[in-house]
Amino acid sequence: STGVVDRLLGVTSLAVLAILGGLWASLKWGVRDVLVALTLPLGALGVALGLVWTSFGQRFLAAVLKRLPRLPGRRFLMKLLVAVRTYRRRPRPVLAAAGIAFIIQFSRVVFFVALALGLGIPLGVVEAAVLMPAINFISMLPITVGGLGLQEGAFVVLMRIVGIEPAAAFALSIASRVMLLLVSSPGLFLFFRHGLGRGTTGVEPRLRALTMAARRTA
Repeated sequence: STGVVDRLLGVTSLAVLAILGGLWASLKWGVRDVLVALTLPLGALGVALGLVWTSFGQRFLAAVLKRLPRLPGRRFLMKLLVAVRTYRRRPRPVLAAAGIAFIIQFSRVVFFVALALGLGIPLGVVEAAVLMPAINFISMLPITVGGLGLQEGAFVVLMRIVGIEPAAAFALSIASRVMLLLVSSPGLFLFFRHGLGRGTTGVEPRLRALTMAARRTA
């Protein structure tokens, strides 16, 4: 449950930064392209948060999952529902995790600024702080595998706002993928060596216990 809530908070913090960046671009630069590009992903996130975080949404989602036992992704949605119910009454760890999520997102901005400087692309910290959360958020849409194509398109379209040519923006996107692949390669080695079996014993009993507890407190 902790991992599920952590992912949810990470996406929400990224969305908040993307909105702030879009407002900055609209008010300071007179450009509304960022806010327009965020319309679809922000709408999807708003619906998702409404379903899993509000009492009405939780009751509705639980009823749907109960009537559709063969729904694809049902187990994940049940786990998400139980996790959110578990942490709704514990605001302190949620706020602490949200603060850490904001720090992580800012570190990603610094990463792209450093990578752009290494490639000779004039991307400042302010420009990156405004645009990168929106680009990362758009890249997370579940349309392509790993956001392939979405990230590149977002780079090309949004980086033009700060005067970066499409070729340079595309190169920055590809370079970031290569860097992240290299950084993640030790994890790939450990996956092939040990797999995902370690540490999974007892997950199902705990999930059932949390589900029953959530039903009693709902």
